[in-house]
Amino acid sequence: MKKSLLLLLVCVSWTVAGYAQEMSETRNKSVRDDGFARWQYRLQGGYVRRIARISDQVAPGTQDYLKKMKSGYTFGGDIHYFISEPLGFGVKYTHNGYQYTEADFKDKIRMNYFALSGLNRLILRSEDEVLLGVNVGYQSYRDQLAASGAELAITGGTLGAGVEIGYAFRLSPGTKAFLNLALISGTITKVNVETGGRKETVKLDKDEFEGLGRLELTLGLRFGK
Repeated sequence: MKKSLLLLLVCVSWTVAGYAQEMSETRNKSVRDDGFARWQYRLQGGYVRRIARISDQVAPGTQDYLKKMKSGYTFGGDIHYFISEPLGFGVKYTHNGYQYTEADFKDKIRMNYFALSGLNRLILRSEDEVLLGVNVGYQSYRDQLAASGAELAITGGTLGAGVEIGYAFRLSPGTKAFLNLALISGTITKVNVETGGRKETVKLDKDEFEGLGRLELTLGLRFGK
């Protein structure tokens, strides 16, 4: 049994090694012949889901509405300069929107994320790509509420960080479509509250912190060879 398992492992290792060598030779030939674009641009949009936990102290009726506010839309883009074929650095921007409306009550949340980004890509023989990225930057937050004619705006900002993984499909020599999953985190501990022409800064207690953590599932286009 042990000999059979060892033989199987040797065969698998030999196969993987051969495939890796062939893929490397193919890629190296491609790079020597065609080179690669230093600049790459991506545009994307899709679904976002906030993952911060809702406090148990919130009333059941309010919890239902807050759960509905967890889902929204996202769109954005990024630019990267590749210092080598696998590794690039750049900047990215994403916008998130969430909204709930019922009778004379309306709640609208908007978040913007501006970040420095690092992107690593594994180019397959098919010229499809596996993408891995990390980013860190500033997140802005704005919550606008309106009820019975009265309006309230809550704003704030914080440091955010994210990771992402994606897969890009070749459409043409200079264009690829991609599917991306990103996790972005951040927590607001202080907000500005604006109502009736008055504005004040409120420092939140620990159990009142506003978690901005979210998952983004997007489709997009990437330009650059």
